[in-house]
Amino acid sequence: MPVKQSVCVPILPAMDRDELYKALADIGYPAIEIWGRGDDFDGVCAAAETYGLKVVSMIGHDSLPDGLNRPENHDRIEAELRVSIDIAAERGIGGLICFSGNIVEGIEEDEAIDNTADGLRRVASYAEDKGINLNRSEEHTSELQSPDHLVCR
Repeated sequence: MPVKQSVCVPILPAMDRDELYKALADIGYPAIEIWGRGDDFDGVCAAAETYGLKVVSMIGHDSLPDGLNRPENHDRIEAELRVSIDIAAERGIGGLICFSGNIVEGIEEDEAIDNTADGLRRVASYAEDKGINLNRSEEHTSELQSPDHLVCR
């Protein structure tokens, strides 16, 4: 079975979107990942479709450093994730990137992990009902790049 690999567009060098998407499709990539839904979100999705690329992942809520590890953020993040889940389901985007946040002085790592899990539980069934995965992806960030991320310690 061939491997299906996506490309995280925001980490690529800046270039014309159509040229980039065409090049990615020509290489054989079937999918892209984006971060935020900027003002041109519809254009991003339309351009991807033009070149046969599927948008498979996007950020589900604001603020990488101020994330789910803080219970005081749960109401805000739940609301943002519910909106993102609806948009993802409507667009056929299967995954939302969720952030545990930076290390918080006074919160032990185990507590921060539990807080993150509690925050995700608030929307897990809603996401599941809509066929959307909640992806905690800071694990892919090295400590050298982001030493304050919870999962980099």
